[in-house]
Amino acid sequence: MAGEGMPLKRTSLVDQLVSTIQHELITGQYPAGTAFVEEDVKTRYNVSRSTTREALVRLEEDGFLSRDPGTRTLRFRTLTEEEIRDVYYARRFYEGSGINHAKHATEGQLKEISDSATSLCEMLNHGNAYDVVEAEWRCHTAIVACIGSSLVTDQYKGLLRKLSLALAQIEDPREDMVSGQEHVNIAQLLVAKDYRQAKKALFAHLDAGERELFDCVRGQAG
Repeated sequence: MAGEGMPLKRTSLVDQLVSTIQHELITGQYPAGTAFVEEDVKTRYNVSRSTTREALVRLEEDGFLSRDPGTRTLRFRTLTEEEIRDVYYARRFYEGSGINHAKHATEGQLKEISDSATSLCEMLNHGNAYDVVEAEWRCHTAIVACIGSSLVTDQYKGLLRKLSLALAQIEDPREDMVSGQEHVNIAQLLVAKDYRQAKKALFAHLDAGERELFDCVRGQAG
């Protein structure tokens, strides 16, 4: 009976390893193309071979790693421009749906949107670009949460994780990619029940963010 708990413990360790490596990838600790060899990962994180193998499979399935066509080596991949475009297309769908559902939002949901926008403005003064991005994503996730589906919210968070791959290509993500005031304005429009203008402001913000990210990625490639 005592052995029945072991798989759960191992699965938990796999989750921790996946989360740790994901965080290191999206915060720029690995350059694009870095190889992830099973033995090296096992040694670095002091985990078992089975845990290492399962974590690498998960990272490949989630799109963080891809296999080199020639050597079959797993490497840290980044998003192509086409993939970035697809992610933003999906973001407009999810976040636009969130705006549509905001008319039925609870006071708590609207407060979360407003509070997250205020927190973003405060975070912009702290100078940590990656924390700023996470604070911004909290704002957008709060909008999607108005749909009222935890499954949809989790799917949306997956999109943001994919977008992290593009941000990881940028050595120094610029704070001017994020406007705290734009988020405050969107929150105020939602509280005022001006959903049409809120969606217009949201889509303008996403359009500008997509263009800025393209420029940054192209600049790094050049």
